[in-house]
Amino acid sequence: MKERNLTVDLYRLIFMVLICLWHYNPGHFISSGYLGVEFFFLLSGYLMYSAIKKKTPVMDYLKKRYSQLLGKYLLVLILMHIIKGCIAAYGGTFSFIDALTSLLPECLLLQNIGVFHSTGYLFPTWYLSVLIYGGTFILLLHNNLGSK
Repeated sequence: MKERNLTVDLYRLIFMVLICLWHYNPGHFISSGYLGVEFFFLLSGYLMYSAIKKKTPVMDYLKKRYSQLLGKYLLVLILMHIIKGCIAAYGGTFSFIDALTSLLPECLLLQNIGVFHSTGYLFPTWYLSVLIYGGTFILLLHNNLGSK
């Protein structure tokens, strides 16, 4: 079993709280919560690189990432669509076509790339898209251009 780096965990906790306070900031007393997002990008890049120091087949990387994230993500996505559908049906504005057209990009983690007209229901999950697609790009670069 790997040892956890408690310093990294402490920073993660601090920046998660900072991000939450920034998003739900009624008094606007935190003006730099976006720095928490920057921190998570840096941390993710560091952890991603330390995980791929050796050449890793791209499909193995994708299988690992998707197995860690996809089941939980799809469960929450389906629940959100059910809840949104119930609320919209109660209010009389439910459209099955709209729900379906927002579901497809969200299933593929492509909801916030600017191609689709909807940000979907889980637009904060853009971070997962960056982790998976960005990590795949970095892995491809590392495998093809990295040290031999």
